[in-house]
This record gives sequence, structure tokens and C-alpha cells, in this order.
Amino acid sequence: MLRNYLGTPTIDERCGVILEFEYACPDKFAQLVTNAPQWTNIHREERPQVKAECLRLLTTLKLSPARMQLISGFVDMYLRLDETEKQVFQVAISTMD
Repeated sequence: MLRNYLGTPTIDERCGVILEFEYACPDKFAQLVTNAPQWTNIHREERPQVKAECLRLLTTLKLSPARMQLISGFVDMYLRLDETEKQVFQVAISTMD
């Protein structure tokens, strides 16, 4: 199930989802945007596992695909991984159910 939400949406798709989410839930959207920069303070060695866990938890929520895509886009944006970290991330998600 996790792999279904790891596709890369186009910038137009992301913008559309972001605008829809902002319109539907302005308070939650503002809170998400406000808290997101704090994610960059995560220790580098923990970043792949944190990203994998965020996405794993996201799949347990009963959200629409559009909302899941929006949130996973934020995770991708603020937890950018280098090539070594991407390999660790891929191993982490391959072991998840």
C-alpha cells in the first residue's frame, strides 16, 4: 500500500491539491506549513527512517488520495534525501507491510 503513494506528482497536481487543501481546511493547512521547517532539524542519519515512518503512518490514516499526496509532498519537500539516504529509505520501506 505504501508504494502506491510514493509516485511523484507533477507540479500542477501538487499545486491543485495544495490549493484544495488550503481552501477546505485553512487552519490545518496553516499549522502544517508553519511546522514543516522544523523537520529540517532532524539528524541526518535519522532522516531516511523518519521519512519512511511518516509515510507509513500516513497510509494508516483514512485520507483521500489527494490529501495523502499533499502530505507526502510536504514530507518529500522537507526531508530531501541524498543518494545514500535514498538507499537506506528504500530498504526501510521495502521491509514495511
